[in-house]
Amino acid sequence: MSAPIFPQRIRTIDEVPDVLAKWVGTVAGEMRGDVQVRDATMAGRALAYLVGPFQVAFPYAGTTLTVSTALTATLEAVKYAFDFRDVDGTLIWREDNHAGHEAAAGTTGTSRPARPLAFRRNR
Repeated sequence: MSAPIFPQRIRTIDEVPDVLAKWVGTVAGEMRGDVQVRDATMAGRALAYLVGPFQVAFPYAGTTLTVSTALTATLEAVKYAFDFRDVDGTLIWREDNHAGHEAAAGTTGTSRPARPLAFRRNR
């Protein structure tokens, strides 16, 4: 199951790193490193790109969010993972659509399609 996660105006994979960097700014985070996009095109499979994992730091809170996703050629998310941890590595929250994580403390997801990225306005 796949779902759109980017605004409709985003039509190519080349736009994805800039959109994700903008998203990081709207959630008051700091991008750690670059967003890596790898071609994952395989004959007969919907998967076209692997994005990440990349990290978003929230130094004021001492936390880090690690994000990764697998996209189709039309930029719909087939797989996604969000992993939010304290500075000491303690899991705070994780959401993904990887079967087997549903019983772990602090996790949600596994059967839901990806939701669109929420962009907040900078204040």
